[in-house]
Amino acid sequence: MPDLCNTQLPPGISKSCLKLPDGVKNIIITDDDVTFTQTSFTDYDVWETNIGTNLDTWLANQVVNYDPTTDDPTINTAGLGQKFLTRKPTPSGVFYLEANVCDFNLMVGSLKGGIYRVIFILEDGTMMATFRRTTTGLTIRGLQARITAQEIGIPVADAKENSFPLYVNFTSQVEFENRYFDRPDITDWDPRIDLITLLPVGVDVVVENPYVETTEEYKVAMVAPCRTRVANLTDSDISVVSSKLSGTAGAAVTSLTYSAALQNYILIFEDGGSVALVAADEVVWKVDETNTYASLDVKVIVESS
Repeated sequence: MPDLCNTQLPPGISKSCLKLPDGVKNIIITDDDVTFTQTSFTDYDVWETNIGTNLDTWLANQVVNYDPTTDDPTINTAGLGQKFLTRKPTPSGVFYLEANVCDFNLMVGSLKGGIYRVIFILEDGTMMATFRRTTTGLTIRGLQARITAQEIGIPVADAKENSFPLYVNFTSQVEFENRYFDRPDITDWDPRIDLITLLPVGVDVVVENPYVETTEEYKVAMVAPCRTRVANLTDSDISVVSSKLSGTAGAAVTSLTYSAALQNYILIFEDGGSVALVAADEVVWKVDETNTYASLDVKVIVESS
């Protein structure tokens, strides 16, 4: 197929394509290595897996306002008065989010200028990304950017909608020249509405008692934003990421018991699901209840009794 929006004829031939782009409704942030095919880019099941299971894709809540901060292009004037554009600036912008203090504080702790990729959801449901051509077709991915969530400090009296700013500084102007636009059949699913429902709530794991061999009194609290204690997890919501054990079978979750009085859990791992762990055994685990709760990896080392 020909390059998208790139023909050898001047504009105006394809009158059905004469439509100004809509504004930004929301932004999707992915890890730098997340890619799509043309088919998977509009496949709801792929998005559900990326957001709810792989945890490599997430959305800001909603964009309530934004300011493009891209520099003006550099134009030099030659000796005979001719003007030349000598530098195309790399796009950037500040996006003000619909959020709350607790959720945005988590963004501030996570988005500190690292490299991510951004896919825009426009007001009509179209998703805007970038593409590159390969021998097997098009590879679709977000526009690469450094992203920083920044606290505004003193709360503002006016323009409260600008209370939660996200600074997005893109790394490549060329990726904008290769923009890719597509949207699913809105009667099937709508990225403006349906993707946000897939986001799990981030949970902080607070260790309240170390993992001690023989007693196995490994007590942890699961704390959602605004210090809300999560009380309804089961052992199937805990995933073992990796383990280094004296045995060879590998760690498995055998018990997760909630105490309503203490608002915490006792979590027990066993080697192969049947042999108690011993001192110096290591387990890396996380909360992973698909599309509901998720945590970062937690490392525990068993202590001697």
